[in-house]
Amino acid sequence: MKIVIPSKGKNLEAEISEIFARAPFFLFVEIEENKIKKVEEWENQFLNQLSGVGMVVGQFLGEKKIDNVIVKNIGPRASEVLKGLGIKIFRGEGKIKDILEKFIEGKLKEIE
Repeated sequence: MKIVIPSKGKNLEAEISEIFARAPFFLFVEIEENKIKKVEEWENQFLNQLSGVGMVVGQFLGEKKIDNVIVKNIGPRASEVLKGLGIKIFRGEGKIKDILEKFIEGKLKEIE
């Protein structure tokens, strides 16, 4: 399972970013058998784009075959793009390592 989380920092100790598409970084996490198998940090190459960032980030994640996104907040356009690509969106708050634990335990709420 492939998950992306917008992040204020470059590792699992970082806090989730307040805003999805304008996050400085995205953490790409692969989970297998309820364990974190891989973590990559992606710098947000779309951060300084003037408009349409949510849609562009959503399309980028679709190309990467992401299964789930965990966000604190997400705009309507980004949400629409992700859902249209079959990517599930969950709400999380706090440190990314804690958010992932809750996700693995099934304790995060999916955003409909």
